[in-house]
Amino acid sequence: MDRLPVRNVGDRVVCLFVEPLGMDYWMLPGDEFIVLGDPEAPSSGLSIDTMPDHVIVVVDEGDCFNVAVYDHRTGAELECGHQRPAAG
Repeated sequence: MDRLPVRNVGDRVVCLFVEPLGMDYWMLPGDEFIVLGDPEAPSSGLSIDTMPDHVIVVVDEGDCFNVAVYDHRTGAELECGHQRPAAG
């Protein structure tokens, strides 16, 4: 199972996407999230792509429904849409 820490070290909000499901988690400056891959997948089950203000974690191996995202500080599992900015 992959364990991938993702940190927002900048001063702007960053969106963490988990694909192929399109799940979004919004990271405030200083946030650190942990993406846990499918426990049944090989260790190369996750990969990363980036674009401005976005980090995209792609589930390459295993069941994407078994991937979870956690807040590093609290240990809480995060739901899709975590901290999503209000539509403007």
